[in-house]
Amino acid sequence: MASGIASGIVTGMTIPTAEQIESMTDQEYKVLENRLRRMAARQGLRLEKSRARDPRAYVYGTYQLVDVSINGIVASGGQNGYGLSLDVVARELYGEPSNT
Repeated sequence: MASGIASGIVTGMTIPTAEQIESMTDQEYKVLENRLRRMAARQGLRLEKSRARDPRAYVYGTYQLVDVSINGIVASGGQNGYGLSLDVVARELYGEPSNT
């Protein structure tokens, strides 16, 4: 799915773990989210966040990656899209397999 473009761009950066992301402040989280959005755009993808507003919803606060050329989902955690946590999105964009 993810091309090797990201590896050359992010030399020296490490993929954040779920524990690191969980301990981030709101501002640090938003900075990471925006960095991943830019990274996705460089790979011809769009990072989308679920618009669900109910915290009990399965997709609340989760993401999906969409290929902008075909407007099709290329990575999601469920049949209807979304469902990816930010650390899984990072692994997808960095080109490393996720544990999910």
